[in-house]
Amino acid sequence: MDIEHTKDLRRMNEHTSKAIIQNFKGNSYQIGYSIGRTVKGALCDSIYELMGIAGKAYALDLPLTKTCPFLWIEKLPEQYQIEVKGLADGSGCSLDLIMQWIFLDRLLDGSCTSFIIENNGKAWVGRNNDYIALKMWMNINIISKDDMIPVMLFGTSGDLFSGTGYNKEKIWLHYNWLPVWDTPKQKAYPAYVFLRMALESCRSIKDVESMLKLIPRDGGINLFVVDGKNNTFAVYECTCNQYTKRDAPCSYIAGANHYCITSVPQGYDYDSTESQIRQKTVEEMLAEMTDTDFTFNDMQNILSCVEQNKGFHGTVYANISCPAKDKIYYACNDFPAASKGLWEELKWCW
Repeated sequence: MDIEHTKDLRRMNEHTSKAIIQNFKGNSYQIGYSIGRTVKGALCDSIYELMGIAGKAYALDLPLTKTCPFLWIEKLPEQYQIEVKGLADGSGCSLDLIMQWIFLDRLLDGSCTSFIIENNGKAWVGRNNDYIALKMWMNINIISKDDMIPVMLFGTSGDLFSGTGYNKEKIWLHYNWLPVWDTPKQKAYPAYVFLRMALESCRSIKDVESMLKLIPRDGGINLFVVDGKNNTFAVYECTCNQYTKRDAPCSYIAGANHYCITSVPQGYDYDSTESQIRQKTVEEMLAEMTDTDFTFNDMQNILSCVEQNKGFHGTVYANISCPAKDKIYYACNDFPAASKGLWEELKWCW
């Protein structure tokens, strides 16, 4: 029985869609400007709200976000610098404030949990995105830039980048935050910029791995990749300058916010106890599902068992997807999202 035909999923599909799906096409400036027009008069308030939440959740030195962004924007690929300027023009929000917002993500960590499992020869991916800003992750931007692969990004209103995405070549990419000990190279890009670049240019897992070799990141990521064209999948533990590919021991693999096979330098101190518990929980539940005709509800239950609720931050959205079937299910309108959000099957066109 195919997963999408189970009674649980039929019941889910009776609900009305809650996510906002929008398509944007054109060159870099047109993309940024068009997205900006959809949030004109509202983006500034949203950014101030996000920054206020970040300050409370992480006790950040918010003045730091006002001094660094303009030094950082020049390190972005030119196409995205142009997009950011278009976003500012279209939204009426100052370039300075938009850069503070984009820069802010580099100061935050996370506690996401993910898995990939095969069912009837098809790879399914489940993902909890644990972050700040409850009930603000309702926007799905489909960006078709000239001469690039069309991409789908999950985020807040006005987002140009994301930690979760999908492209027209059936490549699914998302990452969980990882701690790092190495120093990023001068031209390293934030993980969310790397993910957007990869989605717009990669048609296979081999292409993604080539990008990991060539383009350094400025932080650590646990990168999950699924190619729906052939149902191959991979997980990469990435520091700023290196990566290690984790081979799946069987028909599934799970990951959270710690390294499983990467050698951690002696003396590096990071408490991964909570992350290990989440990953072990997922692995035990996946093991029970192996060689069974599991359902969508079984995968949702896994994400619900490891979702986070820490007041100002936690599981703000969750995804379950089968790239081979172009099936994507999304929960984002309640908190924590995996158990309380309204799961919906997305309908879109490229």
